[in-house]
Amino acid sequence: MSWWRAVDDRVPGSTAAVLGLDRFRVQRLRAAASAATARVVEVTGHYGPGGNVVSGEGAAVEHVTRAARRAGAARVLRLTPGGAFHSSLLRDIEDEYADALATAEFHDPDRPLMSGATGQWLTSGAEAAAALRGELTRSVRWSDAVEALAATGADRFVEVGPGCLLGGLIRRALPAARVHSTGSARQLASTISSFAPAYAGA
Repeated sequence: MSWWRAVDDRVPGSTAAVLGLDRFRVQRLRAAASAATARVVEVTGHYGPGGNVVSGEGAAVEHVTRAARRAGAARVLRLTPGGAFHSSLLRDIEDEYADALATAEFHDPDRPLMSGATGQWLTSGAEAAAALRGELTRSVRWSDAVEALAATGADRFVEVGPGCLLGGLIRRALPAARVHSTGSARQLASTISSFAPAYAGA
């Protein structure tokens, strides 16, 4: 059994992406769903213009997805793994996770790291540990992270793993950015090859 499935078994829930509605509209839909169902649902991620994620108890998330379609959302996607990730429903599991993190030794990174949970740079092991601790219950500030990276001049991004949803969102937020995928062996080989000249002779 995967760790994700084990968490979902303990705290059943689901996650959905709502594309094409601004965050304020999604927040209103979330509030209405929570009131109508008496269940927890939260906006748990901002992924650029018109890209939002909601997580929580299944009935409330389903209420949001139906309302979002009626409100004219471009796409509504149930995400896997499911679960109420990045929501307050995982507070107890976060405490267990923090206990596990406390047994690990964190060193200062060789280079600053960008946290998707905070949208801020991490320059010390202590900051990295604190950011990881909040990963389960903190809303993802992915768009803030992308904007911060772009402000440094970053214009190439690699989406690691299957799918191309994040890459598509980056293209919407930063039309001039070059986005590389790694979801297949062919894509991975192409991505590695495209970076080879930059590292030649390094």
